[in-house]
Amino acid sequence: MGAFLKVFILMISISVYSSGLFAQTIQTFANTVTWVCPAGVTSVTAECWGGGGAGGGLTGEPAAGGGGAGGSYVKNTAISVVPGTSYTVTVGNGGVGAIGVAGGAGGDSWFNSAASLMAKGGNGGFAAIANSVSSPGAAAISTGNVGFTAPFSYYGGAGGTGAAGGASGGGGGSSAGTGSNGNAAVGAAAGIAVAGGGAGAAGSAT
Repeated sequence: MGAFLKVFILMISISVYSSGLFAQTIQTFANTVTWVCPAGVTSVTAECWGGGGAGGGLTGEPAAGGGGAGGSYVKNTAISVVPGTSYTVTVGNGGVGAIGVAGGAGGDSWFNSAASLMAKGGNGGFAAIANSVSSPGAAAISTGNVGFTAPFSYYGGAGGTGAAGGASGGGGGSSAGTGSNGNAAVGAAAGIAVAGGGAGAAGSAT
């Protein structure tokens, strides 16, 4: 029987079938790595989650930037691989915030290349460029994922608008899950996690 491998971005789970026996090994990656396909493995299932966007910065106090949007999710159930070949596993970082500017977008995550299988990162929130301003959160993206097996392509939730009068930044949208889009943040409250995804972060008053 042919070997089978299941690969997750942030986690690699190897399931090898041989002579009716089953064995599984799990590897977890916190950063971008090069993965070498084991002997006997010719097909992988890969799942990717993009990084979340950062909240918007501010230039004075009180002021509130908008929350960032959650990252996307994709899955491909049949990617051909060659034993002994090196493949890049790219883990997208969360977006980076800075004073007075919009939050940075989250990084895209992919297996092998961005053209093979890729989950988009979330948009960054809008900046608050004047005192007592509460800026809107980032819009959820709805396109851009690559290489998925239908229906496994979902997008993160939108970021929340900062609290009135600049009292608190907007919450972050939750990431997409394995079977649905993420939830939007509501004001400073974080987007609630969906199955197979992560919650957003609540907006901060400091």
